Amino acid sequence: MCPADNRSAAVDWPALTNSNLSYFVGLDAVDARPNMLLSGDRNWMRDGELLSGVVELGAATNFTYSEAIHRTNGNIGLADGSVQQVTTKLFLQQLANSGDATNRLVFPQ
Repeated sequence: MCPADNRSAAVDWPALTNSNLSYFVGLDAVDARPNMLLSGDRNWMRDGELLSGVVELGAATNFTYSEAIHRTNGNIGLADGSVQQVTTKLFLQQLANSGDATNRLVFPQ
């Protein structure tokens, strides 16, 4: 759980559901590509709707952060182990920095 998120933490592993998760997970992150997305805040939107499920993002992706968490910013974890707080512009730049790699992300619902 992200402390800035309004979701409730699960009381234990068996009780864990999507509604207890604050972060997306990168399906394609590998250490050979250190700029790929490993994880990050879930508050990404497309056309006014929060993303959910598996979403493929590329360098030309037109998504934005919602104001729900971190006021239109977000934290991301990269395959190199680093963590950064980014704006929408910096997030999209990070996607471009990951090269031609596919960034498939799984967002909680």
